[in-house]
Order: sequence, then structure tokens, then C-alpha cells
Amino acid sequence: MGRVDPQELESSMSKTVSQHLFGIERVVVVHHSFCGGTSFTEEGIIDAWKREQHTDISSVYDWDGIRIADFEKSLDYDVNLIRNSQGTPKHIEIHGLFYNVDSGELTEVVRDVPAEAAPGQKHER
Repeated sequence: MGRVDPQELESSMSKTVSQHLFGIERVVVVHHSFCGGTSFTEEGIIDAWKREQHTDISSVYDWDGIRIADFEKSLDYDVNLIRNSQGTPKHIEIHGLFYNVDSGELTEVVRDVPAEAAPGQKHER
């Protein structure tokens, strides 16, 4: 499932190291149609985990980041997580895209471009 995990985001050095070594200027998050993340509810996955693994994970995750109920909201959520991570340089552009598996169409849904990343443009959301 292609969701941004806040715990991995803060503990991962990959984007910090990539920015330092390669001058990364853009991060792209892509969600796609027919995603498995749309096939369950938050309550359903938590209840199933408790039944199958005998562990309560209800407080482990931010419930807004568990499944995809609305692609626009999930992309906005994930882009916000990346933007607000201490390991994300302030000048990096972050884009949230939706890929339609049937048509092959890739659509930009969320654009977070800081003013300093695009001279003359204001910060977009």
C-alpha cells in the first residue's frame, strides 16, 4: 500500500541523504485506482488484527492514514506529512498524483510548491 508512514518518515534518512548527495528538488506521491488500501475500513483492519494477532493496534496509527477512502484527501494527508517532516528541506516541491490504472492517465491532485522553490509563484495547496 502506498501510504506515507509517519513513523518511517521521521526515522528514515533516505530523503535527507538523497537531498544532500543528489540535490533532490521534488518528491512525488502517487496513489492509484484499484488500490488495496480502499478495500477495508479502519475499524475492520484493527478488529481483524486484534482477532488474528491478539494485539490492539488502535492507538498505533493515525486513523486518517490507515486506508484510502478519498484519493484527494489521502494525497493531501500524505503530502502534508512529508512537508511537515523535519527531514524534508523547506525548498522541496511535493506533488500528489493519481494514476488511473484503466486509462493510464496520471493526474496531479495536490501541489505544494514553496515560494522559494518557484520564484514569482506563491505557495500552492
